[in-house]
Amino acid sequence: MSQTIKIIRYGSLRTGSNAPADTLVPLAEATSLATLIEQLDVERDSIQLAMLNHRAVSGEAIVCPGDRLALFPKEYPIFVDWNDYRL
Repeated sequence: MSQTIKIIRYGSLRTGSNAPADTLVPLAEATSLATLIEQLDVERDSIQLAMLNHRAVSGEAIVCPGDRLALFPKEYPIFVDWNDYRL
């Protein structure tokens, strides 16, 4: 089992203009999305939508080693039916 997760950041959530969109982040055990975001030093208010393994999730979602997490910033438009998942 992988001891990392793949995180893809879009728009203003990237750390620099030349920063890669995706990075592998060490994760030894399952943790909540809220805790992971805090560890990434990303302002939770700057994230509009998080998708875990290609599915929209709430802040209470559990992230496990081997997962894929995509983070979308406030400036990205999202579909109305995802309102329940906005962070």
